[in-house]
Amino acid sequence: MDIANAIQSGAAELMSRQQAAKMLHISVRFLDDLISERKIGCYRVGTRVLLSPRQISQFQASAEVAPAGQERSPQGGKVSDAQ
Repeated sequence: MDIANAIQSGAAELMSRQQAAKMLHISVRFLDDLISERKIGCYRVGTRVLLSPRQISQFQASAEVAPAGQERSPQGGKVSDAQ
């Protein structure tokens, strides 16, 4: 979904870097690093950098570490206990 469709449909509530950093419990500086390393997606509108809840969720899923003895699926969820 591109930004125009997201805004028109109201499906995504875009948030500022400050709001996203607060949601992730990280500093804005660290969020900027994640964005520049392309580990988290964003929308650039002029000089503003905006993020959607979907992008935050995707980053959280990709950053999840499975407990010892469990495998992770490529999508980020748990698959099964390792035998």
